[in-house]
Amino acid sequence: MQHLLGMVYGCASQIFVDRGPGIAENVQRAAVDRLRADALMARPGDPEGKGHIEQVMGDTQKELRCLPGSTHTTGNADEDRRRRNRVTKDVVVTLDQFMRALLTVISRRNLTMDVRHLLTVDMLKSGVRPVPAEIFAYNKGLQRGDSEWEWTEDRIFRTLCNQKPLPAPGGIVSIKKRRYTSDRLKAVARAHESGGKTLVVNTLEIPNAPTYLLWEDLGGRLDVLEATDGTVASFGDNPTWTHDYISLMKNRGLKSGRHDARKHTTVEDAVPKSSLSRAKHQRQLQAEKNSSTGVGEPLPFAKRKAAARRHEEKGHVDAVRSIVGVSGDQTPVPTKAQGTPKRGLLDFEEESLHDLIG
Repeated sequence: MQHLLGMVYGCASQIFVDRGPGIAENVQRAAVDRLRADALMARPGDPEGKGHIEQVMGDTQKELRCLPGSTHTTGNADEDRRRRNRVTKDVVVTLDQFMRALLTVISRRNLTMDVRHLLTVDMLKSGVRPVPAEIFAYNKGLQRGDSEWEWTEDRIFRTLCNQKPLPAPGGIVSIKKRRYTSDRLKAVARAHESGGKTLVVNTLEIPNAPTYLLWEDLGGRLDVLEATDGTVASFGDNPTWTHDYISLMKNRGLKSGRHDARKHTTVEDAVPKSSLSRAKHQRQLQAEKNSSTGVGEPLPFAKRKAAARRHEEKGHVDAVRSIVGVSGDQTPVPTKAQGTPKRGLLDFEEESLHDLIG
């Protein structure tokens, strides 16, 4: 079918699998694994997740409803009823006829589908029109070299990337202080670490994409790990050797600046020695250290309590002296030893109070 100009050929890297009873899950998995591709499946209850596929299926059914025996609805109830009534058991469409019709629909779609979002500036300069067939031909023409290999993305990465098994504790892989992770790897790591062992995965380091890392899951498929926020902030999107060179230049500049400033004037050199000698400065520090608490600075609780008690007791003593007629500046000379106060100063022994009265 050389007349189908919209037919393109290549290896699919992703295959969308629709949910439903039309095909068993083990058959789906076997087909995808044999092609070494990734299977895509929309979440249940999320029709927007497979809107593009639903559109493709709808357009294909509309194109194929002209085949004999088709009962696909046209939107007109009377026409749909007449089409169903005309269907007979004798109407048979061979596999060859069906495949010719299906390939015709695919070719037409590749020549008419709007894919302006895939068009780049270089494509515009080259006169590429925003249809799948021409964009595919343009990308295929970018291949260089004496020979061309029709390799899948999986084989390309496995051949050109540096592979190395690395531990992934908590779902995080570290390479030269760079950290990579993904939600899927974290889930796999949690399930694996429940048995008390650290997950070890085979990683593929992409030379020209330092913010991404590939890892091989338990099924042998490649998945993407993204650099953590801290890694992006520290390293950016520069290759490892570029970051190492920049760090080397920063360290060299810091050492050079400190070396040039080694003879810079110090504070001791800036202050004349005659204005403040070292001995005088030490005496000032010692005086400040031994000085009492400044205004506004709270005393410790024990000292405040003792000061309050002394003030209260002095008030009691002054009251007793005023009663017995002894002035505050006269100190009575007792003939006998004064009694020792018990709890308060008013609780004197009788002989001590007698001595005060005279």
